[in-house]
Amino acid sequence: MPNPFTTPEAVNQSLNPPDTMADHGSNSLVMEEYAGENFPYRGIETHGVKPTVDPTDVPEWLTEGRVVPIAYVPANVEIDPVPVHIVNLGSDEERKWRTAVSYAGTVPSQVIGRNTARTSLKIQNLSTNPGTIYVSPDSSVSAFTGYPLVPGAYIELKSHEEVWAVSTVDNTILSVLWEYTVEVL
Repeated sequence: MPNPFTTPEAVNQSLNPPDTMADHGSNSLVMEEYAGENFPYRGIETHGVKPTVDPTDVPEWLTEGRVVPIAYVPANVEIDPVPVHIVNLGSDEERKWRTAVSYAGTVPSQVIGRNTARTSLKIQNLSTNPGTIYVSPDSSVSAFTGYPLVPGAYIELKSHEEVWAVSTVDNTILSVLWEYTVEVL
């Protein structure tokens, strides 16, 4: 079916072609403008409510008929905080260290007791036999609940808690080194 909006003479042509060669006058730019009023920070939309007052004016009832100048109030100046220097908690402390040799067997034994002055602890398996030592903070230490130390291995702790040990073979040698602080009077 043929297109009813075209004639056989005007196939693929516009019915009223624009005159592209006509003089359009000067090519000056026109700046965009808005219609109506421009409200600061809100734009031009009134949303159906015509404003009745200028939002920058101070109402008369607030000034009691006087002209009140609105002055700039500077922001509060923040005072720099007092510098804080962290010092030792004790009045005068001295650091010391000790060593000991302990033996672990097939029955759990205490390697070192609880000490709140202790700052660090190092335990090393000095044994040459293939026995593994397991260490734990309580007497229920076993191969399932302890930390393993194979021969030559060590563990460093920052705990104040006691340490217990058990070994897979009897008379496994442990070396213990601990640091602690002493308050000097």
